[in-house]
Amino acid sequence: MFKIRTHPQRLLAISRLRTIGLLFLSGFFCLAPALVWFGFRAFNWLVVIVCLILSRFSFLRYESSLIEFEKARSGVEAEDLIARVLKDLPRGWNVQANVPLSGCGDADFFLRSPTNRAFVLEVKGHAGKITFDGTELVRRQGRRTKAFEKNFVLQVTEQSVVLQNRFCMSVTPVLVFTRAKLPRTKNRIGNVVLLEKSQLIDFLRESESDSSV
Repeated sequence: MFKIRTHPQRLLAISRLRTIGLLFLSGFFCLAPALVWFGFRAFNWLVVIVCLILSRFSFLRYESSLIEFEKARSGVEAEDLIARVLKDLPRGWNVQANVPLSGCGDADFFLRSPTNRAFVLEVKGHAGKITFDGTELVRRQGRRTKAFEKNFVLQVTEQSVVLQNRFCMSVTPVLVFTRAKLPRTKNRIGNVVLLEKSQLIDFLRESESDSSV
């Protein structure tokens, strides 16, 4: 039976966090001018300096929260996109989204084929050109090349181990990028399969008849 279970409330929760941060920032900037005015009137330069420092801190904190919000939103949108792609799988596939895993967060997707082959998908919404420098994945955007914020290969490998122990079956770890471009000559790092969004369905279908996957 083919089914997808998603958690749309995740994006709502993230949006609420951003709204709370914006309200805090707005409230402080409404109060700050009054405090600065009071400081000038009372010739209390300490109050003025403290207000300016707090204003700068609040702005940087909100800017950081906004960046984190955009990252989280990009991740949720990427997962929603892959959920729609997976609907093209033939009848008989079982797909679960956001599977809780002890010690390593949750798996974006856990798939079981009609022949009982299993896959764990870790979805990434990053853009750019992805390469492997021999030790880790790196991303090139324009002339800049930089490492990712975490080791995605290790992340999805750990998820596959947890699922293997839970279900007593082999689980293939797969990294899926919805916007990035991957090298055509290397689509594996160890046991981890690297795929672009457009390659996912063909890979899963072919794996049904390929014993090497």
